[in-house]
Amino acid sequence: MKYTLRAIALGLLLSSSAAGQDDTAVTTAREIARQGLEAYEAGRYEEAADKLSRAYDVVKLPTVALHTARAFVKVGKLVEASEAYLQATRLEPGTEFQAEQEQAQRDAEEERAALMPRIPTLVVKIAGADAKAVTASVDGKVVSVALLGGGYLVNPGTRKVEAKLGQQSVTEDVRLGEGERKSVTLVFEGQSTPTVAEPATTTTPAPTAAPPAPEPGTSTSALTEPEADSASDGGIQRTAGWVGLGVGGAGLVLWGVGALAANGKKSDLEDNGCVDHHCYTDQSDDIDSYHSLRTLSTVGFIVGVVGTGAGLTLLLTAPKSSGPELHGWVSPGLVGVRGRL
Repeated sequence: MKYTLRAIALGLLLSSSAAGQDDTAVTTAREIARQGLEAYEAGRYEEAADKLSRAYDVVKLPTVALHTARAFVKVGKLVEASEAYLQATRLEPGTEFQAEQEQAQRDAEEERAALMPRIPTLVVKIAGADAKAVTASVDGKVVSVALLGGGYLVNPGTRKVEAKLGQQSVTEDVRLGEGERKSVTLVFEGQSTPTVAEPATTTTPAPTAAPPAPEPGTSTSALTEPEADSASDGGIQRTAGWVGLGVGGAGLVLWGVGALAANGKKSDLEDNGCVDHHCYTDQSDDIDSYHSLRTLSTVGFIVGVVGTGAGLTLLLTAPKSSGPELHGWVSPGLVGVRGRL
């Protein structure tokens, strides 16, 4: 080891005394540092990182900061190591063991420069919501969305990214190796799944008994009062049925046109980089347009099915007349009538 245990221990004592530290704290820090260095030499890097960082919290020496950084590197805490290296370069080396402390600072600067390209970078983008209103975290620690969007330095491994907006929460697990740069988009989806109405069922009217034969000498050209009421009601019902068919047909046309437009907009979004419903923030207007077209298509479908079903029901259950015999038919996006006059 380049820096002897004796040099670090004496440096701890002299530097701490000069700084006015409590003797008990100095003695404890020196012992913890010694244990940390021994753990490092034995390859127990987790223990070394813990004990050296605790000693450094009490006594700020370049040599201790340097060895703390090296222990962090061994356990994969590259971000923490870069900060420990940086602190080592900024400390006052002091007058005792100055040569060793200054050498530790030079080594820290060189090792940090070699370490920085190894630190992974995570880029997080927010879609479907105002990024300023979102609270984000990485591995449970709150992080500014602005920092995440510009590239956030993280340790290698699997990082859990979470974004919250009110009661909504979106999470993503991202695995990064040393030196990797990865981007992830967290999408907030506010629309609910539309409910499609069941098609209206038609009812076949029960057969009615034939009217009694007219008495001899009576005229059959005129309708009786009940028959006149029935004919009047039947005309109104048929009129309402035709209106229902018209409204339903318009709804089905709207459904077909809306569905085609929505599919076209979805294809455009996928061509521009959307993958598995994950889009970029600057595509929010196109995403809103796509959702509006879907809603319009769904409304058209519901109106078409209900209107057409109701119209057919009214026409098929209307009282028979001696007029034209007509039958309605429906297909996706179209509605029509066939029969004979």
